[in-house]
Formats: sequence, structure tokens, C-alpha cells
Amino acid sequence: MEQSEVLKPKVKIRKKNFYLEVEYNPRLSNISVIIKKHIHLLESNRLVKDIIPAKFIIRAYCRTENLKDTLAPPKFKRKQGNEPV
Repeated sequence: MEQSEVLKPKVKIRKKNFYLEVEYNPRLSNISVIIKKHIHLLESNRLVKDIIPAKFIIRAYCRTENLKDTLAPPKFKRKQGNEPV
């Protein structure tokens, strides 16, 4: 290899990840199977296909509000966005 080729900056391809956030429930079906079953609907629309790449859908579970959160909320709530504390 020539020195000029080695010194060229490497271009990294960034993958777009789409995070599908779902509230966790033990009775919930396997989300991955459902996504794979209906992925053809996402791929049929060109605009949606560009926004949500089918290979990079990542499922994420969030915690649901429980009885403790309802009865004894924290004294100080976290600041969200540009809201004052």
C-alpha cells in the first residue's frame, strides 16, 4: 500500500437504530416474532423504510408504574426538557 492510501481518513458507516419501547409485561408476546411477521408492511412504504430500517429495530422494555410509585412518589421529580425544577 502507498502511504497516501494509508493516511486517508476512514469513513465509518453509522447504522440508524430504531428503538421500539414497550412497557414490560410477563404476559406480553415475543415482540421480535411480531416484528419479523409484519416487517413487510414497513418495507412496503418507501418513506417508512428510510426512517425505520428493518434490520436495526431494537426492542426496549420500560418499567411500568407500580403501587409504590403511586402511593409514595419521590419528593423531588427529575427535570425533563426545559421545564423548571
